[in-house]
Amino acid sequence: LKLADDEITKVPAQSEGTYNGGLTSSPLTIQINGDTNYDATGHVRIGKEIFKYSGKTLPSPEDGSCTLTGVVGQQWGTEQESVSTGDTVQKCLVWTTENVIDIVYELLNTYAGISAAQLPYNNGSPEDEWDIAKVNWLSGYNFSTIISEPTGVKELLEELAEQCQFSLFVDQVNDKVRLVTNTPPLANESVTSLNDNAHFLEDSVSIKHDTKRQYTRITIFYDKRNYVEGNNSDNFKIAYISPDLASESDDLYGVEKEKVIYSRWFNDANDGQVLTTASRFKARFVDPPRIIHFTLDAKDSDLWSGDLAEVTSRIHQEASGCNCPVRVQILSVDEQTDRYK
Repeated sequence: LKLADDEITKVPAQSEGTYNGGLTSSPLTIQINGDTNYDATGHVRIGKEIFKYSGKTLPSPEDGSCTLTGVVGQQWGTEQESVSTGDTVQKCLVWTTENVIDIVYELLNTYAGISAAQLPYNNGSPEDEWDIAKVNWLSGYNFSTIISEPTGVKELLEELAEQCQFSLFVDQVNDKVRLVTNTPPLANESVTSLNDNAHFLEDSVSIKHDTKRQYTRITIFYDKRNYVEGNNSDNFKIAYISPDLASESDDLYGVEKEKVIYSRWFNDANDGQVLTTASRFKARFVDPPRIIHFTLDAKDSDLWSGDLAEVTSRIHQEASGCNCPVRVQILSVDEQTDRYK
């Protein structure tokens, strides 16, 4: 996934065209010098104002300039501002009611250049790994948003992963990118059981609690007012606050640990998905996450990053002293000659 690093791939790409008139007469046009790489219809940003347009013309003979026609300003909550000759005309990237799986696929394939063969998604039949996640867990996560300045693909993927509760893993064995939702296994999915007697190498199991990643309440600000302004609470129309009062009570942890999300993806059409995200987030993080390190013999090498497992070990016991099974997700694998860590 290094191809998606922010320093390598940004979307939209930096535009080179500059404004050369057209916004002071009616009908509005945007005359651009120095670049013709604009779509036939779309959106552009000049300064802090976003414009949509319905056509593009080229002069004859072509001279490296173009004119955008059918222009309407003050789009996506932006306000009219003065424009000067020489200002950059930045091409924008827009998604309209697009499913998160399709957005992730586009970011990785179209922009980061990862081969379609490494992305297990067919957008229909036959269903592959990403299709199953889309149908069963992410079908309602459809987004309408705009990216109006060059933004790292990695940054966008991290936002989507957090706000839709999935993780991306590189499967080096099968040469593919896995997309795994933070959800229970489906009825037909098996979960590998691991225990001290049959699987873990002696004295290889350790556990620690990551209290820094514990969250007892989730606050999500969404439905942006102005899509070129930053992530401050006043720039969002809706705030959803979801506390787990039981965990914050003196009977349990007695503290409030808040996770705040500012979303460019959710709008007022995504109220249901906001509630689902908050619920899944709390289910995963309301108790301090446990980080377990263990070593397996080569015979158990079928486990890989992203897989679920059920760990039963003496290092994790109930109050009665019995070993307590715990569901885990494999986050990383260190493949060695005769063992896996």
